[in-house]
Amino acid sequence: MTTQTTKLSLTRILSFIATILTTVGLTHFDLAADLSPEEGLKKLSDNIDISTKNRNEYNKAIEQINQNVVTLDSAATGFNANKKKLQQQIQENKKTLNLHSKKIQEIDRSRQEEEKKKQADLQKIQQLEKTLAQLQALQLTRQERIDKLALDRSTIEKSQKEGEDLQQTLALEAKTIDQRIDTLKKETAPWKTKKKSYEKESARWNNEIDRHQKMETEIKLLIDETT
Repeated sequence: MTTQTTKLSLTRILSFIATILTTVGLTHFDLAADLSPEEGLKKLSDNIDISTKNRNEYNKAIEQINQNVVTLDSAATGFNANKKKLQQQIQENKKTLNLHSKKIQEIDRSRQEEEKKKQADLQKIQQLEKTLAQLQALQLTRQERIDKLALDRSTIEKSQKEGEDLQQTLALEAKTIDQRIDTLKKETAPWKTKKKSYEKESARWNNEIDRHQKMETEIKLLIDETT
């Protein structure tokens, strides 16, 4: 192969490599068509070294990316597990919140019921206080009545004592009178006996008077007949 033919072949090869490099995006390589084959080979060798370094860097970057992806996938798996746990916690927390809401509602209902009972108890207390005030006032009234009754009783007891004393005095007087009556009865008994005796004698003499008056009347009639 001649030098001219070799130069043309190298030029085509370099042009082909440049086309490939341009196609894959490595446009920063500068392959001038007017380079000599030696310069082109040197330039190509340099580009290969640069490309190798770049490839190695990209491979390192790819390895790092793969590690990052693995790490991120692992983290994502962990996050998914955490998310699942978190979702479970959210559901459990929702249940707890629902229970809390129900408890709060029950508490509110119980509070309302207790408030109603409290108001009812307050009304009872107020009524009891009113009744207590009335009873306390009635206690004063009753104490006044008790004091008056005690005074009345004391007055009556005093009068009763006077009456009992009078009763004893009257009983003594009655006893004295009974004694005098008994004495008078004893003194009257003989006189009554004499009275009966005198009444008997008086009756006998009345009979005598009647008998004599009859005799007198008969005699007068006889006299009148004879004259």
